[in-house]
Amino acid sequence: ATISDVLPNGASLSGPVTCAGTGTANCTASIGAADDVSFTDNAVDIAADVDGVDNVNGPSDSYVTYTVPVKFSTNMNDYTP
Repeated sequence: ATISDVLPNGASLSGPVTCAGTGTANCTASIGAADDVSFTDNAVDIAADVDGVDNVNGPSDSYVTYTVPVKFSTNMNDYTP
């Protein structure tokens, strides 16, 4: 799976986005760099729990958590579309 996000006008990354997988979920540990205005993780893998029973078709407690450090421009003109 792929997860991506484009930050709003006036915002940019202040450092790399980090990701941590829980359970059997996996993702790219560090994505992007300071001053980037978007990020994409093409390596997201979360086992599906299609039947609602843990550990049969994948545990229901598997997920990824992204931490997105952002900074905001001090120039008000940067916020216009």
